[in-house]
Amino acid sequence: MAGGARRGLKRVLPTQFAAEPDRLRRFEEEARAIAALNHPHICQIYDISPGYLVLEYVSGAPPRGPLPPTEAVRLGSQIVSALEVHPVFWGVIGHSSDTTPTPI
Repeated sequence: MAGGARRGLKRVLPTQFAAEPDRLRRFEEEARAIAALNHPHICQIYDISPGYLVLEYVSGAPPRGPLPPTEAVRLGSQIVSALEVHPVFWGVIGHSSDTTPTPI
């Protein structure tokens, strides 16, 4: 992209959760903890605002069907590597929706 622009993905907290101060606070705390990470297998957070954040855009498609064993091991080791630095793994924050299969 020209001029140093970068592509991002806006992730919005659902309206019913954004209206709850405790959920909004937790959303922002988790986003700040993850934004502090620097790991090749964790996308960067570009912006954190009340009720939404902007993530690094990562192109590609999720794997489909059974993976060959070598591919499963390669992807699994990348996931484990990323989870080892994730704040949930170290107990810095509680459960995060970012450790579910969808964002992985």
